[in-house]
Amino acid sequence: MKKSKTLSVHFNPGAVMQLIAPVTEAEKRPLRDKYFELGAPTAREYGYTQNGVLVVEKTLIGTFSPNVIVVSQWSSLNAQKSFQSLPLFSRNKGVKKRGMGSIKAL
Repeated sequence: MKKSKTLSVHFNPGAVMQLIAPVTEAEKRPLRDKYFELGAPTAREYGYTQNGVLVVEKTLIGTFSPNVIVVSQWSSLNAQKSFQSLPLFSRNKGVKKRGMGSIKAL
């Protein structure tokens, strides 16, 4: 499969862009995967969409060096906050915390 060099994303008025840099360290991947597995289906019901993944070939400045950046969006800030107020999100934060540094919202 040929990889595209560009990613075009259209954001509707009021949409909230979210950039996520998931962990690449092998020992933390199970926590990362569990975090997304637990929350992703419900997040989509609340207006979350993953638009694509950018592969980072080289870090030019700084020490933060993710392998990929996930480009995503929420339909609105209200949709994102509604999802984050769910008990599911609160429970899932514990999974994220145990893998601290495994998921970074940019």
